[in-house]
Formats: sequence, structure tokens, C-alpha cells
Amino acid sequence: MHSLPIPAVKSEEQLKNVTSEFGELSISAAVDSELVNDFHALGALHISQWGETPEGSGFQNPAFVKHHETILNLAPSSVEILQVRAGDTLVAYGYYLIHNRRAYFYCSGINFDIATNSIKPGYLLHYLAMCHFSEQGLLSYDFLGGDYRYKKSLSNHNYDFTTMTFFSSSPVAKVLEAANRVIKKCTNLMVSSHQNESV
Repeated sequence: MHSLPIPAVKSEEQLKNVTSEFGELSISAAVDSELVNDFHALGALHISQWGETPEGSGFQNPAFVKHHETILNLAPSSVEILQVRAGDTLVAYGYYLIHNRRAYFYCSGINFDIATNSIKPGYLLHYLAMCHFSEQGLLSYDFLGGDYRYKKSLSNHNYDFTTMTFFSSSPVAKVLEAANRVIKKCTNLMVSSHQNESV
């Protein structure tokens, strides 16, 4: 018996739409040397989605890429990269950290070329990944941070993150704190429309 809950809302319709258009859905986990290759393939899709946005893509940062390559090479049992296909068509990649029988969703690379009002490749990734991890006996699927609509629609539990920032009372620190607030507000305004897009 598996305790990872699988959402039923919209899933049957999504599965029917994509299989009728592209073919049967499949999900596979990268093994050994495939991990780094799939990580880079995921990264290319991530850059195409986020590269031109104000926040950009972590995959454009060589230190970020090197850090994750190190994890993939030194601790492959702590990560899983899933690939979802519909027939011969790539749907998405998902990158997960695995710990204590829990899957933590880190990031994804979505094929938005196939996205329509009736086919949501990101939704399909998460739905099939939940099924995959449930079959492995994992206990939960954690979306981690981010206030996105798809996370709310696919989750049955949420918890709050708190960020605490401490500044010194020097005049320079006060100027930096004010500049940080302005930058954060501007960034939030610029990305709010992007966050409201469906997966």
C-alpha cells in the first residue's frame, strides 16, 4: 500500500488528450551516465522558458551547473531525473531530490511546443511523477517553494516558508536595505504575469 496521494482532478482528461494527439504516455528514470545527459537536456528546456525573464535560468550560471553535476556524480541515489514522453514526443523532464522516502521537486524542463488549452505538459509531468514515486513506495511529493497555481491544484497540504534578513544599522546598510526592497518589488511586478501562466 502506498500513502502518496495521487490527484484525480483533470488527470483523465489530460491523459486522454495527449495520448490521442501524440501516443501512449511513458515515464522513465535516468540511470548512471544518463543522469548528466538528461540534466543538460532539462536545462536547455529550462533556459528556453526562463532565460529571457528577469529572474533568468539557473542553467545559465556555470557554478549552478557544476554544483548539480557534482551531486549527480557523487550522490546519484539522492536524485532522480524523470523523462515523460507521449509516443515519440518529449513532454517534459523533472529533477527531484530524494530523501527519507520523499521526492522533492527541484525543477523541470517542459516542452511548451506541445502545450495547448487541453494539453498541459507540466501537469502531466507532475501527475505521472506522483504515480511513479507512489509505485516506488515513497511517502510524499513536495513541490518546495513557489506560489504557483499548479502547485495548489495538485497538492493536498501546504506549509509556509519564512525568509529573515538582518542588516546592520550603518547608513550604508540602510541604503542597501532600501535598494533591496525596491529591487524586490520591481522584480515581483515583472514576474507576476509569468507566474500566472498555466503549466
